[in-house]
Amino acid sequence: MLETAEKQTRELGKIEGLSETEQNDLFRKIGMAALKFYILKADPKKQMMFDPNESIDFMGFTGPFIQYTYTRIKSIFRKAEVDGIIYDPQSPLRETLRETPLLGLERELLQLLFRKDT
Repeated sequence: MLETAEKQTRELGKIEGLSETEQNDLFRKIGMAALKFYILKADPKKQMMFDPNESIDFMGFTGPFIQYTYTRIKSIFRKAEVDGIIYDPQSPLRETLRETPLLGLERELLQLLFRKDT
């Protein structure tokens, strides 16, 4: 899994600026997430055929995709904080939306995501 994670990550070219130690740590985290998630999502009552390439896909229902999504969300929060937008998980979302200066498209997207009828 570590070799597969390294191959896939190098192909994507997302490791520039990382030291060798950081790269190896990243490969280990991606590989282990891929393996664990693949096993956890399998139906325990059915036979499973493990496919390393399928388990490490960055665009599917996989551990690495969840890691990528989490990282993107954290990046959005960091950038928002730089812009003075602080998300308070203790406050109700609608209050946060009312108080947060959002662009029109951002507000529309959030309102669409939190509509009651969806």
